[in-house]
Amino acid sequence: MSIEYKAKLVYMVGSDKPVNNCFCRYCDNEWDRIMDELDPDGWMSRLTKFMVVCPDCGCKRCPRATYHEHDCTASNEPGQPLSVYGDFKLDTAWMDTEESL
Repeated sequence: MSIEYKAKLVYMVGSDKPVNNCFCRYCDNEWDRIMDELDPDGWMSRLTKFMVVCPDCGCKRCPRATYHEHDCTASNEPGQPLSVYGDFKLDTAWMDTEESL
């Protein structure tokens, strides 16, 4: 069974820019990607970052810190399945800044 990952981004009335309505790394990455497309020169607004931790256990390596619908393991062990510190890979291809000449 495959999980369909969806970010919890909210679009406010009258705005074309989303608000990240979540705590997880996946949603934070998706918000950064969309904001980079909408406002490539607005990197200053995205400088304020925070440490992403599970809201239940407070561990950064917990799979729930990676994606909001993953189960909390209450563990900070490295290499956990479904964690970015394990086998979960975020799509960061959009971060490539090198342009072909």
